[in-house]
Formats: sequence, structure tokens, C-alpha cells
Amino acid sequence: MGFPEQVLEARGYRELESRVTRAHEEFVAPGEFTFRARPDAVRLRDVVRFTWEMVPVGGGEAVGGGDEFVVLDAAGRITADYQFPWL
Repeated sequence: MGFPEQVLEARGYRELESRVTRAHEEFVAPGEFTFRARPDAVRLRDVVRFTWEMVPVGGGEAVGGGDEFVVLDAAGRITADYQFPWL
């Protein structure tokens, strides 16, 4: 999906902003795709699991997506984010 390695680690605000910016520029900004969460989020203590899809803006089936697990701190902020892409 445009990244040179299967495992991409981002630590801190700058690295996270860079990753989000790159994904937006590659997939969203050209106007071809949009991302959406699927309605299956569940939370168990400090872990939230949900799935997401990348779909064509004009409609149609998902062309990408994945499972996402986020770990929250006591204030509800994300401390870790694990993505497992599919499709």
C-alpha cells in the first residue's frame, strides 16, 4: 500500500503526523478513495478493536481495509495502535 516495509512504526506526534499526511496524500487527496470505519467497534478495558475500509469515492466495494487495535491510557488517549491490513 505504498509503504516500503510491512511493519511501519511511528512514535511521537511528528512521526504520526507524517504517516497520516502520507496516507492522505497517496489515497485521499487525489479524490479516488475515502476511509470509513465499519460498525463493529468493541472495547474491553483499555483496548478498542474495530475494522476499517478504503472504498472508491464514487462507490463500489472496498479495495483495502484492516483490523485495528488501539490501547488507551487512563485519560482515554491512544498509547499504541496496531493495524493488520487485509484485501
